[in-house]
This record gives sequence, structure tokens and C-alpha cells, in this order.
Amino acid sequence: MTFEEIGHIDVSGVNKIHHIVFQDENTFWVNDGSECLRQTDMQGQILHTIKTASNGDGIHTFTEHENRNGDVIVTSNGNKKVVVVMDRSGRYRFSYTGNPGNSIANPWGVVTDILKNILICDSDNKRIQIINEDGMFLAYINVPNAYGFLSAVDVDDMHYVWVGFSSSGTIRKFRYLQE
Repeated sequence: MTFEEIGHIDVSGVNKIHHIVFQDENTFWVNDGSECLRQTDMQGQILHTIKTASNGDGIHTFTEHENRNGDVIVTSNGNKKVVVVMDRSGRYRFSYTGNPGNSIANPWGVVTDILKNILICDSDNKRIQIINEDGMFLAYINVPNAYGFLSAVDVDDMHYVWVGFSSSGTIRKFRYLQE
């Protein structure tokens, strides 16, 4: 599994990245922890801002409506440090706390790829853990420490992985699942 950086975007006026979701090949949404979602173009310019509310419970939820298996994936980076996967009706499927010897230290962003694998930002360990749709550990990818606190991940339609860091307004693009 190759994972090499091939570019980055500095988002104008954003000092940290908490979550990213690609809308299409030209735009994506950024949450910078300020209770705002910002629609952004590929040059890093903010196109639209939507004010949101925060419940302050320390649980970050990512729901991929087009997920191939329809799961809802919730990460908790509070005391539990767990990834919980439920089916679309909210029925519990499994929890993931890491593989033996490699527990998740601080899960943040989460996304699924075209193969239904789940990519998890394991922030304190500075890596992305990859599990299959049933919670079996597949691999992990180390992310260089120099980039900062790993907090957001998304996979675009071309199968590139985009990783955001809460310590900067930069999103980095990595090659993933390409020949």
C-alpha cells in the first residue's frame, strides 16, 4: 500500500483543521473547530461559511451518506478512545480500540475508501490506522511528525487521501490505492 505526499492546500483564514469532507473535485468542506463549516475551493479560498452548533461532548461523528455499506462511524477521543461502528439504523456492529500492541491513542477523523476499508486518524500515534468493514486491522500509515496534530481525513473520488492537521490550516494530499 503506497502512501506518498503529492501536494497540499493552505486554507485561507483557517488556523487549524478538525474535519474535512470532499464534495466534488473542485470543492470541500472544512471544520476548524470554531463552530463553522467552510466550503473551500482547491486553491484554499473560502466560498461559503455555515454557522453550526457544538454540544461539547468530545465525540466527533462522521457519517458518509454514500458509504458503500451504509455504516455510521463515531470516534470518541475523550476517556474511551474508541471507534464505534453502527449500521444505518443505529444498531451496534463493533468497536475498535486498535490491534494488539497498537492501541488507538486519540482517534479523530475517520472515512471509508472504495474498498469499504475504514481509515482512522490515530492522532497521538501520528498515523492512520486502516481496518476492514468488519473491524479487522489491515495496516497503518505513519504520518510525518513535522506536519502537526493529525485530526482529519477524507478520500476523494480519485482515491487520494487528504489529511488535515488541527495545528495548522494545511491539508496534505497523499497517493493511495493508485497503481
